[in-house]
Amino acid sequence: MRATKNIFEPKSSRVIRILLSNPGKPWTLRELAVEAGTSLGHTYAVCSALIYGR
Repeated sequence: MRATKNIFEPKSSRVIRILLSNPGKPWTLRELAVEAGTSLGHTYAVCSALIYGR
């Protein structure tokens, strides 16, 4: 799986914005991808970057 190049790009920021606007919700990757309108792979890459700093 490729790491996202920039978590501040518009597509990546949609994932982050959803996470920040619903801090108590336990998201699955699939739910988050659907809500953000991004692919499952891109959502995984953004979440990995946030967790592991990649």
